Amino acid sequence: KKKMMMDVRNAWTPTVEAFALLVTAYLREASDELAPHETRRALYKNVITMYRDIMTGSEKRKVNKEPLLRNARAMQLILQAVVSLEAMEDSVKHKTVLRKIGSSLAQLECWTENDRSRKDRRLAGLLQEVARWKEP
Repeated sequence: KKKMMMDVRNAWTPTVEAFALLVTAYLREASDELAPHETRRALYKNVITMYRDIMTGSEKRKVNKEPLLRNARAMQLILQAVVSLEAMEDSVKHKTVLRKIGSSLAQLECWTENDRSRKDRRLAGLLQEVARWKEP
């Protein structure tokens, strides 16, 4: 029975929706202003690491990449983590990496579907923040 359970776990591929719920939980905890600064940073970093693992095909994360990139809600959550961590970051090197990730995310086609970036104020604010990063 134990072997059967392990096979099921190894074969399971989380849906984009399940991944988005996990990221939502991380962001909810990270947004708690009473949480220690390092805890909040670590939570945002974990979200970004999960995203990067998915994009690089890491065996750690088995979420399907293409459906994730088309899911505006999930990608907005990842963008939120990037923007939030960038604001907390002191290192110029780390800020540069985060800004590259954010700029890449801002180019996704999922934002233009159904004119989402104009209808969603929170998303519009995130995209405006990323656009400001490009300004001299």
